[in-house]
Amino acid sequence: MATSRSTRPGTTRTIFCGWGAQCAIAARTDQAPQPLATQVNYDRFLETLAEQGIRPQTVVVDDKWQTSYATCRPDPAKWHDLKGWIAERHTAGQRVLLWWKAWDEEGAPAEACITDAAGNPVGLDPDSPACVALITEAVEYMLGDLDADGFKIDFTARTPSGSSLRHSGPRWGSALLHEQLRLVYDTAKRVKPDALVVTHTPNPAFIDVTDMIRLNDVLRADHGEPGYVARHMTYRAGVVKSTCPELGIDTDGWMMPSHAEWREYLKIQHGLGVPALYYVDGTDTDRHDFGPDDFAAIQSSWTSFTATLDVERP
Repeated sequence: MATSRSTRPGTTRTIFCGWGAQCAIAARTDQAPQPLATQVNYDRFLETLAEQGIRPQTVVVDDKWQTSYATCRPDPAKWHDLKGWIAERHTAGQRVLLWWKAWDEEGAPAEACITDAAGNPVGLDPDSPACVALITEAVEYMLGDLDADGFKIDFTARTPSGSSLRHSGPRWGSALLHEQLRLVYDTAKRVKPDALVVTHTPNPAFIDVTDMIRLNDVLRADHGEPGYVARHMTYRAGVVKSTCPELGIDTDGWMMPSHAEWREYLKIQHGLGVPALYYVDGTDTDRHDFGPDDFAAIQSSWTSFTATLDVERP
């Protein structure tokens, strides 16, 4: 039986995810965003927001904070003390989620992987004992040794497929995805019962392996009509509320086609679920720099969501 919303973790009031801010820097400096997931940058992101009176309750450290995706150890060139940094966030009353990339075999031994006909790894194999040990150890390390508070799980859509692939057990397709998430979720709850696990699997069959559904990346096509993002994300939120009413909603916020579309979405974001902020200095697509009115709009959205929670509180 699914756990009710009242007993699940996920009662966070606001989320800041650094991915959009990484992309905004990358857009202005002509580089990839992954190398920008550094302690220096995340300190600056939070300092910039704090200067504007914006203090997120939950901070997501995004792609790519780790040296290898499968083993989940901090890249020392980017994070000289991730454990200490997380401790500082806790002292400030904040929680930290670490971005975890489903399926990626980088750093995993071959016996932990699904392989092609030539024996080349194409993704993790959650039915393999070696993979079970790998994921279990990684989750224990992130929540135990680093003392993180949960995960933003991404790339679940990259579930391996194809009749020529070789894997260990009987599960395949969505069943194998569920097994991978079950392993992460159950291990997380054993290590830290109040850990928050965020996925983008809006399916009743997956409510036992997630606490919160992320609405996922905004479609990047130019749809022309103003307000498209707000309408489309409202539709997505409706799907989640219809299929998984037990779960919280992470409203996402990247990639916005323009600053104007971001502002339109900000007007209704707090009505869909937990407000999620991805940008700090400005948007990445049209490289629009934020001004005082933008930060005021963020504060207004967050205040509106908090007021809603206060009204609903018994």
